[in-house]
Amino acid sequence: FILEDKYFERSALEKILGDIPEIMIVGSADTTAIALDRCEKLKPDLIIADAKIGQDKSAGASFVRYIRTVLSNGRILGITYHADLVDSLERAGGDYVVNKALIENQDAAIKYIRETLLPKPPFFRTFKPPQLTEHQD
Repeated sequence: FILEDKYFERSALEKILGDIPEIMIVGSADTTAIALDRCEKLKPDLIIADAKIGQDKSAGASFVRYIRTVLSNGRILGITYHADLVDSLERAGGDYVVNKALIENQDAAIKYIRETLLPKPPFFRTFKPPQLTEHQD
């Protein structure tokens, strides 16, 4: 689920997430009131919430704080351009908070979401192959 008041940024997020086969976007909203209503009904596993909705710099944190009481198992990715809002999103209960500049690089955004936000099966372990040098066969 995506909470983002700016149309073009919401569309960019939908495009980025739509390119990840493991993710199905169940909804989006441009206001916290609509987002609260939809999230309570849809119960998404992942919510991406902008820190600042319109001119209200506390809207994102208030949304995260409330939605945590309703969806205790959901993961919340807070996004913002404003460095001063990172702490408020984290204190409100955001699992991860990133700078929106990440959206500008689609490959980096997809990698970040896959590595940090998508649940891994319990048997999943990161495999790091040995580094081969020119002298190894």
